[in-house]
Amino acid sequence: MDAISHYWNEFWTYFREGLAHVNLIQAVVIALLGMLATSSVLGVFIAAALSVVIHILVNQLWPVLFAHGSFAAPKMDNTFWHMVVTLYILYLVAIGVLYAIKSLLQRARG
Repeated sequence: MDAISHYWNEFWTYFREGLAHVNLIQAVVIALLGMLATSSVLGVFIAAALSVVIHILVNQLWPVLFAHGSFAAPKMDNTFWHMVVTLYILYLVAIGVLYAIKSLLQRARG
């Protein structure tokens, strides 16, 4: 039982460290767009993956479009993959909850 508790705590620590670098407004907008594009439970997983790609693209293109900087591809090291895993979990949960609410409201309406 101690091993499960230890791994659970390690997971939450890993997740919290990754969330420190996420722009909340950007994540909410992308999650809402993902929820609107989702029409099935399987679509939630696909929308979460596409949301991660969109999030990374926005982060890389923002300085190019608005600060006239040069484009720099993300360095794919452990920090990058840590952020990708954290973003996927974040978007999977957010889009899943929003999709569940949307489904409940659609059933209640008709």
